[in-house]
Amino acid sequence: MFYKKIIVLFIFAFATVNMSRAQTTQATQTAEKTPEAAVSSKPVTAEIKVSGNCAMCKRRIEEACVSRGVKSASWDKNTNILTVSYNPKATSVAKISANIAKRGHDVAGVTADPRAYTKLPECCQYRTGEKH
Repeated sequence: MFYKKIIVLFIFAFATVNMSRAQTTQATQTAEKTPEAAVSSKPVTAEIKVSGNCAMCKRRIEEACVSRGVKSASWDKNTNILTVSYNPKATSVAKISANIAKRGHDVAGVTADPRAYTKLPECCQYRTGEKH
């Protein structure tokens, strides 16, 4: 009877270890198939709404985009649309948007840093409603 208990415990322990290994292998395979792992290194173009008023805003917004992975950035002051081409393996729209917000400009879904906004020249303070 004692030996039967030991054998049953041994089988149970062996089965538990094998199930754990199978789950780990399955989790690793699933992680390898996620969209992040399949991101292309080809440049992607995105259009982002960025608040601003003038040529100084344009320069500041486009300079805020200069970072690893960004190929080009052009902001249109008439439409407030930033067209940015970037490598999705190196950066993302969220990172680009955060950089712009740090410089004082609201970006679709991201509010500008309040201190940076108040430091903008008067003509660049777009929340006043005046277009320059």
